[in-house]
Amino acid sequence: MDTLYPNTLLADTISMKLLLIFLYLNTTMAADFLSGSAIDAIENSEDVEKLNVGIFQDINSTYKGQKKNCGYVNFPEENESLFGPMGKYTRLKHFYDLKREVKGLEHSKDPENDIEFVRRKKEFTSATDGTKRLYDEVLSRLGDIEIRTQGMKDILKDYKSFEKNIVNIGEGGSIIAPNESSEVFRRISKAKISFDRELDEFHRAHDHYFSYGDGVLKTAKKAKRDYPRRKSHLKDLYKDEELMALAKEFPENKLEEIFRSKEDFKRSKNLTIIFEGTGQYSPILEKNIKVLQSSLGINPSQEEIQKATNKAQKISNDNGYFAGHNDIPTWSGTIRGPIAKGLYAKKKNSNNLRGGQWLYLPSENSDFTGMGQNLVSGNDMVLRKEAFSRGFECLKKYLKKYPDTNLSIVGHSSGVKAAIDFTDRLKENGINAKPDILGIDPVNDMIKGGIEGAISGSIVSLIGLGEDLEAACTPGSAPYEREKYNGAIMSEEKDALTKPKNSGIFKAFYQTQDREGLGVQGFLKFGIHGSPIKGGDNKKLSFSNSLNQHHGAITQEEPVLDAFRHVVSH
Repeated sequence: MDTLYPNTLLADTISMKLLLIFLYLNTTMAADFLSGSAIDAIENSEDVEKLNVGIFQDINSTYKGQKKNCGYVNFPEENESLFGPMGKYTRLKHFYDLKREVKGLEHSKDPENDIEFVRRKKEFTSATDGTKRLYDEVLSRLGDIEIRTQGMKDILKDYKSFEKNIVNIGEGGSIIAPNESSEVFRRISKAKISFDRELDEFHRAHDHYFSYGDGVLKTAKKAKRDYPRRKSHLKDLYKDEELMALAKEFPENKLEEIFRSKEDFKRSKNLTIIFEGTGQYSPILEKNIKVLQSSLGINPSQEEIQKATNKAQKISNDNGYFAGHNDIPTWSGTIRGPIAKGLYAKKKNSNNLRGGQWLYLPSENSDFTGMGQNLVSGNDMVLRKEAFSRGFECLKKYLKKYPDTNLSIVGHSSGVKAAIDFTDRLKENGINAKPDILGIDPVNDMIKGGIEGAISGSIVSLIGLGEDLEAACTPGSAPYEREKYNGAIMSEEKDALTKPKNSGIFKAFYQTQDREGLGVQGFLKFGIHGSPIKGGDNKKLSFSNSLNQHHGAITQEEPVLDAFRHVVSH
């Protein structure tokens, strides 16, 4: 079984049906979407797994024959069962469109239903009085004179024919019947001169009427032809009980709101690769937060977004090897920091980045740490070789599907080292990207630094400096006073991390105050201090509110979150 995203074909069919019924009764926008009250009812990861139907894209990676889903999400507005050619919302939209079309065809069948047509027709009819008198005047002036051409005879045979052609009779009448006698032209022209004003008004009304009326008459002709067929199709749709039930649930104005929201909520063009810090890789939390966020539907409220995030964190129980006990969950810095508070939280006057895709990977670069985590927690996919292999495969498949994607990479702690190494190897893996990178409290070699930190932490504990430091260092004291006697993992100059040549912006934040480290209690307690990046844009942060802020807390500092939002939104 895929431990990152377990099989979604559940054996517990009855539970599945009950949950779906519950969700149907409690949704706010659509039966397929998860409402706030439905989130409250979720008790564990198993409940979340029941929602995991069609949420993850079918993009997989394979390592040593084991296939796993990459964790890319199908957003609700891309759901074919909702908005595809035969999707239920598309079918309902077609029904409403057809209703309007049939009503329009019924109206268009009769030109007299067009107010403007009727007005212009009346104006034209009124203007014909002068042409009728002109017709009588022409006949009177011609008297018994011989009409030579059949064309002129046809024009003068009755008023209707004269009315139709009078607009073409220019000065001298040369446009019509060129072989006619000059006397006929002279008498007609003399008659027209007497009626110039009426004739000008007729010409204007004629052009005004027929320039508009021709279109109306053609539309009426087409409407008469199409109306029976379209009405019959509409009648068949009214017999569709499922469609009628949907129409009752979603009147046209509500459906239009859904489609407007669909247009507003677009897939982000950014893909963020997240490298978690050593021992804090949390695939269960990743899965739960992605499923719940994606189940909220289109354009959910910020309250629902936050509720989904809180629920995912509450029910997820990933166990890391540094936690020491299986009942103590890991504390995922990247998910609980940038993801939860940056990607899945809308800051005032900023875009909601919920549509962003992210690939979540561990940072472990040692078989020793990987074996340790596997033995204690049961989490897999933790070794650097496998993580990178799957990462490159997942990334290439995604870029092939969405070639206009912008790439960014985020790392925390030893995850920054992983981000650098991953970026260095992009080109050799056939990926010509120049990602922006965000490094949060960078740490170089976790194993080497961990041994140094343990030794220094032991010395501090042995000579009793810890108690003195606790009393002496208030939140307002100088940072070096806190650091001076603190056993800690820290990078030396020779171990400095360097910005990759093929990266874009490299923003790094670090602190040197931590005394809690990974939260391990006891004799070997030591802090973890980050370091700047050579060639990067570095900023040192201080924990102003508490001496005992730990290494992971920096992931939730506002400058870090602001930088994250910037990296993933451009």
